[in-house]
Parts: sequence; C-alpha cells; structure tokens
Amino acid sequence: MFLIVIDAHSKWIEVFPMATATALTTIQRLRQLFAQFGIPESIVSDNGPQFAAAEFQEFCRLNGIRHIRVAPYQPSSNGLAERAVQVFKQGFRKSSMGTPSDRIARFLFQYRITPHTTTGLSPAEMLLGRTIRSRLDLLKPNLEQKVAEKQRRQQFDHDKHSRMRQFSVGDKVFVKNQGRGETWLSGHIIESSGPVSFKVQLQDGRTISRHQDHLRKRFTEDPEQSDIPLCEDDMDIEIGASGTTTTTSDTTSEQERTPVVQETMPTVGQNSETVTPPPESAMTRRYPSRMRKPPERY
Repeated sequence: MFLIVIDAHSKWIEVFPMATATALTTIQRLRQLFAQFGIPESIVSDNGPQFAAAEFQEFCRLNGIRHIRVAPYQPSSNGLAERAVQVFKQGFRKSSMGTPSDRIARFLFQYRITPHTTTGLSPAEMLLGRTIRSRLDLLKPNLEQKVAEKQRRQQFDHDKHSRMRQFSVGDKVFVKNQGRGETWLSGHIIESSGPVSFKVQLQDGRTISRHQDHLRKRFTEDPEQSDIPLCEDDMDIEIGASGTTTTTSDTTSEQERTPVVQETMPTVGQNSETVTPPPESAMTRRYPSRMRKPPERY
C-alpha cells in the first residue's frame, strides 16, 4: 500500500510505502513531507477512512490547512491524483530489479527529471529552480563546470612556479622607477593603500604608490638579488661602518687545506744527490699579439 502525494503546481510526486493506511500513519508521512517543502494551503483527497477521521481533521485545523474531499464514486473529480497513480503503477511494473524502495527511487528520479508536456519543464526544475544532475549529463557536460575546471587547472599550474610575495608596513623594499635614472629605488613601506597596492617612502623623502608587482624586498643592496634572502644558518654576515660585507664561515683556511709533504733525509751510505728544482719558466703567449689602435675621437 502506498500514499501518493502530488503537487498541483510543479507536478512533483512523492510516494510513501505504508503497511497500514490509518490516520496516524498518514499524518506521520505528511509531517515528513511538510518538513521538506513546508505546509500547504489546501489538501485534496478522496473519502478514505484515514482522511475522514477526526485525528486528520484536527491535524489540518492546527496547521491551517483547508481539507477538500471530492465527491464519492467519481474519480474524475480528482483527476490529477488519479493520473499520478496511473503513472506510478506503470513505472513501478516496468522496474523489476531491486527492493521495492529501490524501484520507487528509480521511478521518482526518472519522473522528476522528465519535462512535463504542459509546463515544458521538469518537476525538479519547477520546484527547485534548477535541473537535477543525472547520468545524461555525462554525455554533454555542463559548460560552466567545464570552464571552472579549466580555470582551476590553470591556477594550479600557475601556482606551481609562482612565488607568493607579501609585504607589510615597515618593510624595506626596492621600488621600480618608471622614469629616468636608476631602475630600482630604495625605500620602505609606510601604508597599505589596497589589497596589492602600497605607499612607499623613498630615501630622498618622496612618497609614491606602487603595485606589489613593482616592489622587491630589500635584503641586500643589490636589486637583482633582493628577493633572495640570505641563509643565516650557513654564514654570519657582518656589515662594517664603511659598508663592506665580511663573511665568516666555518671552513678551514687555505693553509690547513694544503697537504703537508714530509721530506725524508737520505741515510748514510746511499748515493744522495741534491736535486734543485728547475726555475719557473716564463709563461708563453698562446695567442697572437694584436696591435692596439687608439680610438679616433671627433
């Protein structure tokens, strides 16, 4: 036994298997339906004993529902519900695989995604305002989803080779000069004027606004290597008063790396000769000499 409920506006069908068709079980199923779609203004039903019971009448009164019972012995008075029963019976007979719950679920899914002849839209689109995704979408993928997937892939490929640059107020930076003069100017950030824009005060006192693409963090005084921070664990950097950089590392000195050669003295009785190393020969030129001609100046 089934309780079949159909929405008159969207033609949405709900089917509830019921062991016994009493007023209490009918009210319980309707409460589950109202929890999903809200309380309707009116209910049209036949003259079954579960609908004529006092419990069902009280349930409708407490929820502000107008209960309409059709004329007896005239099924055409509720033609919409009778047609829904006929469609369900035909679809339920055609589906023979699985449990009754699985057969009901397959029928409802196919019915809700099928466009209606009267409205031209499917019941799911009429009720939910969107189409339900089905296996038919695998043959013709959604264009918006395809574009979103392409954009996600492009972002993933870009992030693999990109480096995140974050600046904050007080950071020492190099600013790209858009005018004449040096390419990079030294300064520090004094204000964040936007998500990726900053105001920078130069060393000469000027204040300019630049995008983060035109900024480099100033770890050294060389703008070409300013974005590469020095590793403090491998070496200690000391900057003197004159501006020179002294690097002290834990490597061995040149004298310690030079192998020590022990000279063995000849013993008495051996034919010992004093070997004098040959003098260092002058380095010969391995390329032809060329004549240097002074430049002609105008």
